[in-house]
Order: sequence, then C-alpha cells, then structure tokens
Amino acid sequence: SSAGSEFDVFEDRHKQLQGVAVLGGEMLCEVALWTSWLHVGDFEAVGELGLFTINISSFSDLVASFPSVQKNFRLHAQRVIRYLRAADDTSDLLTTDEIMTDPCRASVSEQKQT
Repeated sequence: SSAGSEFDVFEDRHKQLQGVAVLGGEMLCEVALWTSWLHVGDFEAVGELGLFTINISSFSDLVASFPSVQKNFRLHAQRVIRYLRAADDTSDLLTTDEIMTDPCRASVSEQKQT
C-alpha cells in the first residue's frame, strides 16, 4: 500500500540521520539571542513538543529599557562570542549552561582590565 511505502521512506531517512536527542527542558538556538546565527541542519520532532519563540527586535528593545540588564546581557553576549570563536565545533544545542561551565572561559570584565 502507498501508506506503507511512505512509512518505509520515513524510516529509512530516520536511520540515515546522525541526530542528537533533545530532551524535555532542553533548548535549541539560544545562541541566536546573543549573536548573528545561521542554523545548519534540520530539526524533526518525533513526538509532541512546546515551541517558544522570541522576536529579537522586541527582545532588544526590552533589554535596552533596563540599563543594568543591558550591561549584563552585553557581557554575556561577549562571552558567547568568545566561546564560539574558540570552539572547534558549534551547534544549535549550545546553551548558556555549557558556556558558563566551560573551564577555559575567562571573565569579560577581567579581559577588559588587562
């Protein structure tokens, strides 16, 4: 039947993918908040998921209205960019937690003082 053949094609494609499972509570594409970002690859849900999107212009306007938040976010954006420049490989799965726990990262404020 045609439905069976469509499923077979999907199953074959799924076997070919060298994917990474994204589990509940994990994020995709957080790095796009901090720098210009080009997504590479495909995301395919194999079950139900929740999708939360942020309009970058609205996010930027909101942050700009709170100077102390803007300062902290600017420092974090610089940290993210420095991490990306030093990374051998990047991913849409990169998160703040990974960046903050990297033993090689240096404080942006310390670098500015030297």
